[in-house]
This record gives sequence, C-alpha cells and structure tokens, in this order.
Amino acid sequence: MGRVNLGKLQIVQGRMPQSGNEGAVVLGTNAAEALKKKIGDPLQLETEELTVVGIVDGGAVVENAAVILSLELFQKMTGNEGKISVIDVQAKPGTTSDGLRQLSDQINQLIPEAKAVAASDHIRSSQAFRMINAMSWGTSLLAVLVGVLGVTNTMMMTVFERKQEICILLAIGWRRLRIMRMILMESALLGLFGGIGGVILGAVGVQFLEKAPAIRGLLASDVSAALLITGVAIAMVVGVLSGLYPAWRSSRLSPSLALQG
Repeated sequence: MGRVNLGKLQIVQGRMPQSGNEGAVVLGTNAAEALKKKIGDPLQLETEELTVVGIVDGGAVVENAAVILSLELFQKMTGNEGKISVIDVQAKPGTTSDGLRQLSDQINQLIPEAKAVAASDHIRSSQAFRMINAMSWGTSLLAVLVGVLGVTNTMMMTVFERKQEICILLAIGWRRLRIMRMILMESALLGLFGGIGGVILGAVGVQFLEKAPAIRGLLASDVSAALLITGVAIAMVVGVLSGLYPAWRSSRLSPSLALQG
C-alpha cells in the first residue's frame, strides 16, 4: 500500500470518494482494464466489498495501475483505526546518515507504537525494491558476460588476421611478453572507447526514459560523475580480461610462420 498524489489524477469516468468513510474505491485506467471493472461494479478488498466510483488517469504507471481508497477506510478494514505503524523520515538536504538515525530514534521514543525509519531505508527493505535490485544485478552481470565474449571474439579475430605480422615481430626479436602487452593494450583501449560511448548513450537514454509518458514517475536519473567513471573503469577491466586469452595465444605463435605467404 503506497501513497498517491491526488493532485496528478485526472478523472476519466465517475468521481472521487465523497468522504473518507465511504465504501468506495477509485481505479487507475490500467487497473480498471486489468480487473475488467467499470463504474458501479463491486470490488472485493480484504473482507469488504467496495464500489468502484471513479476511473482516473495519473499520467504514470504507478497511478494508472493503482487501486485507490482513503486511509480512514483502509485502517477500518484492517482493524487499525487511528493507529500509525510506520513513519517515513525525510530530512533536509545535507543531513548526515548519523543525524537521520538520531532523528528516527527520537521519534521512536516519542511514538513507541510506530517505527520511524528513513524513507530510503523503507524503500530498500521492500520486496519490490529487492526484486528490482536483483534484476538490475542480473542484467548487469549478463551485460558484462556479453561484453567479455564480444571483446574476446574481436581480439581473437584481430590476432588471426595479424598472425603473420605478429610472427615477424617475434622473428626480429620481440619478446613474447611484449606481444602480450601489445594485445592487452589494444583490448584495454577497445574497452575504454566502448565504455565512453556506452556511458554517453546510457546518460542520454536515461534522460529520454525519464520523460517518457509510459514510465513517468517510476524513474529518477542519478547520473553522477563517479558513476560514469566507474562505468568506464569497468569497461576497461572487461577489455583487459577479454584480451588475456587472445594475448596468450598470440604469444604462443611460432616465428617460423612468418615465412609462410
């Protein structure tokens, strides 16, 4: 159960509840379509049967997929009339984590029946956030794996195409370690330029997604310099790791292959 900004809602059909105790709910457009409900239809929530009195468009996925009812009615349905269970604490910008923790402790002492937590901690502890976080890590690991395989394949093709050139370098006295360093350097540069291009496309793409009507309100961009640098650094590490096997293979070539046309 979450809060909905009523100021963003536009009534498509029907009306809003007339009072907090009215046995009525309002559905977002997506929720009404998924539940196949229209104005006047009953909707079972918990042990109560409520009436759909309105359908609204909130301009974002969260509001359009929501079943909206008053806090008073929800507390009555769950047997928690007039009670507070959780207090989300939002402090002024610049407040340290220690200061936020002390503020939460003070609220807990004043209102022992409720639990005061930082809003960010409350979100992180939710099942939806954990699921999204797991999906994010899974997608990232998959992207790294695809990147490693892609760069490895590219560098193997490069070694194959330059096999005679590498053999000539070995024949004129280049050490095998120097050959490996050359291939690894090329692989690292490939990762560097790929990382720079990737973070630029990612930063621009996030800005477009943030403004897209379909997901407006679900995505808040946090593209900091540290994050961009980390992304480029990871791309370089992926490049180096991807170049290890091609570099080793190139150093194992025989100088005698330089005599083959």
